[in-house]
Amino acid sequence: RNNLVKLAITKLPSKTVYIKGQDLDLADGEVLATYENKETKTYSLSDLEIIGYNKDKIGEQSLVVKCENVETKFKVVVKNDISNISIKTSPSKLEYIKGEDLSFNDGILEVTATDNDTTLQCRIPLVESDSNTSFAVPARQLLDILKEIPEQPLTIEFNPTTLQIDIIYQSGHFCLQTEQGDVFPMLKEYTEEGHEITIRANHLSRSFGSAIIAASVDESRKVMSGLFIDITPQDVSVVASDGHKLVCFKIICDTKNTITNFVLPRKPATLLRSIIDKQQGDVILRTFADGSAVIEAEPYTMTCRLLQEKYPNYRNVIPQSNNNIATIDKASLLGSVRRVLVASDKATSLIKFTFEPGKVTLMTENVNYAQSAEEKLVCQYEGIPLRIGFRGDYLLDLLNNIQSSDVILKLSDPSKAGLILPSEQEEGTDVIMLLMPLLIAN
Repeated sequence: RNNLVKLAITKLPSKTVYIKGQDLDLADGEVLATYENKETKTYSLSDLEIIGYNKDKIGEQSLVVKCENVETKFKVVVKNDISNISIKTSPSKLEYIKGEDLSFNDGILEVTATDNDTTLQCRIPLVESDSNTSFAVPARQLLDILKEIPEQPLTIEFNPTTLQIDIIYQSGHFCLQTEQGDVFPMLKEYTEEGHEITIRANHLSRSFGSAIIAASVDESRKVMSGLFIDITPQDVSVVASDGHKLVCFKIICDTKNTITNFVLPRKPATLLRSIIDKQQGDVILRTFADGSAVIEAEPYTMTCRLLQEKYPNYRNVIPQSNNNIATIDKASLLGSVRRVLVASDKATSLIKFTFEPGKVTLMTENVNYAQSAEEKLVCQYEGIPLRIGFRGDYLLDLLNNIQSSDVILKLSDPSKAGLILPSEQEEGTDVIMLLMPLLIAN
């Protein structure tokens, strides 16, 4: 008898990714059988016994292919959720002269992702496209694949029958199962009028980067975790505060007599900053009565829901009569703060500052571990001798976001907030940072 000795999968089924509840599809799958006399025979997977598939079990499953007591295995994945990213191509040429042939070349690839509160779309020019189609694919799976492919042209082939895509690159390809693109929520189109302003991308990026460090991380006061955007006819102020520190980054620009304000949540603010960080153009920002915003920074468009809670009046907490003024080299102050923090009480990070004409003394101590540190810095100081305490880690956050070589501290007394300013404001901006003091024992 010519016994079977080996089974090997030579071609996987065309479908290896399933949504929960879908039946197993073995179409196109092939197995090579090898016998004792070295003869081989190719079988279709659908002709053999398949063991182990559970259409209601989420995750990766290892299926057994069995023939005459010889086994081999292949894997499938059962998923529970609809994909959360959409890729859509559309030709850039939409208007034709009578008699002109239809053209799909030079199209646009639109990639859209959403979490239902924030939606981001990016438009990428295509070298060539021969169809107009859409599909939805798992975001994480697609990103993991693209991260591993070196920089090079890619070809995406889509099979509308099986809903599979083949991502082809120079040395190989990846095959993914997708879903119908029309089930994916797309960007809402607004027809009503809203408030609209245009801001330089570099200024908006700087303002978001500076303000976000002062935003609260306390989810019980969600409105304080976002950025407050205050628009007047002369400027746009980006404000954030957690009750201990505050940043107000004012962008001086023509807002076309717009007067409005809103709170942008932390997530879209952080995402937008990463997008526009290297851009040199303009950002168009529009808000609407339904509590949503649309932000355009080519080639990106973002829509998001705004926070509806009332933001506290930040102007009331910015002191106007801090007449004790110190000007200090920023690099020297940063270095001293970092060093003395090593010996501070980790629970408070308290640094005691003593300001006198011509110098400032920084001191920390940790009584529990008998540690202390002290440094003196040269500074220009105008005012009465003053001893005040600040939380060192908060101070570092603020100092790291000042662009000038010198920093100005405006102080009043040990119980009132101190102002931290750059010695020279960037053109078209006005930055104010506030830090609440910590009470220190005499």
